[in-house]
Amino acid sequence: MGSLLTAISTAAESMRTVQRAIDITGNNVLNAKTPGFAKQSLTLLPREMNIEGGLAGGLAAGPQISYRAQSYETAVQGSAHQQGRYSSQTQLLSQLEPIFDISGATGIGASIDKLFEGFSLLSVTPNDQPVRQDLLERANDLANAFRYASDGLGTTAASVDRRLSEVVAAVNRVGAEIQSYNQIVQADISKANDSGLDAQVHQQLEDLAQYVDFDVLRRDDQSLQINVGGQVPLVIGSHLFELKTDVTGNLRDAQDNDIAGVIGGGQLRGVLDVRNNAIPALRADLAQLATSLATSVNDTLRNGLDRNGDPPTLDLFTVTDGELQVTAGFTADQLAAASATAPGGNGNALELAALGTRKHADLGNLTFSQSYGYVAGKAGRWLNESRAQESTHASLLTQAQNLRADASGVSLDEEAANLIAFQRAYQATAELIRVLNSLTETTINIIR
Repeated sequence: MGSLLTAISTAAESMRTVQRAIDITGNNVLNAKTPGFAKQSLTLLPREMNIEGGLAGGLAAGPQISYRAQSYETAVQGSAHQQGRYSSQTQLLSQLEPIFDISGATGIGASIDKLFEGFSLLSVTPNDQPVRQDLLERANDLANAFRYASDGLGTTAASVDRRLSEVVAAVNRVGAEIQSYNQIVQADISKANDSGLDAQVHQQLEDLAQYVDFDVLRRDDQSLQINVGGQVPLVIGSHLFELKTDVTGNLRDAQDNDIAGVIGGGQLRGVLDVRNNAIPALRADLAQLATSLATSVNDTLRNGLDRNGDPPTLDLFTVTDGELQVTAGFTADQLAAASATAPGGNGNALELAALGTRKHADLGNLTFSQSYGYVAGKAGRWLNESRAQESTHASLLTQAQNLRADASGVSLDEEAANLIAFQRAYQATAELIRVLNSLTETTINIIR
């Protein structure tokens, strides 16, 4: 009688173990498409069987296993860092395309060519008033082209600053979500094994990886520590250390330290690359071109005589904050087409026209047109390189995500096979209990 009751108890415990395995498998199926979810399984262990010692064997539940592999998570996050960096960089650099026309058909390049064509026309008819007026209009067109480029860079810079604020806010938002996770597991450490909560926090980490690179550490209390750039604390336990931008738009940590240099990936790095490197470099190049052109033209004009036979009293161009402008009050009559030794001639106009094909040391031994082509080409190369990097890292991210899914994602075919196997085990155990119950009743009736 005792062995029958022991067998029933053993079978019932085995049934509970199988039911738990079924529950875990069902949870896998239901969460197959849940972002961040990693499949789980129950370790099934045989109980010791020793009939003489009263041990009836059966099935026992071992530890519940998560198939999440940190190496795959790290690979996905690393790819997301770089994909996020170049996607934001491409988006922002694309705004520069209308500003820099590398074809030379419009913009600064075309206006430079037209200006020196105007000087050539002046050398043919140096005293023709319509030609002089046309040249002055060409100078104004060039100044407008520089102004358009400067305004375009300013508009892009403002867009970059707005994007920087948006990305910083997104980093802080995800940081707050991870802070909430930490508070939950600190209050109840067993929650760290909850598959739903685990999926949630790993999706948050993947989201954060798009915005900024970071290191993640699991602390003794099972909470997470997040260091952006590998150095700057964002989340430690239940504490959130928000990033911020100062009044000039520079990136700061919670202690007000400038941290732009420690950020190595994510959209934050891409925005900082454009804000702190690309736009200042293009502004400096345009300012150098404007200064060189204005200086060369103005110096040459000073060596000549205007339409009235006098040295010019005003420079044609001025440069203010790197922007080329036609000097207020300058008239067509003040264009010094004649040389000082030949009043009324075209000697100085020939010198002005020659400036267009001359190579200038302060522009890297390039002509004015070549110098602008270099600047515009630089912007185009940056954009093309960024697009290529974005495409490459998008592919690498997809590959990393696929490898992770193969290792820890839910396979519905596999789970269906498990359910069938567990169902049969459950049914067989139930039948065993039914038979044992019948035998027990028969034994009790015999005893009576």
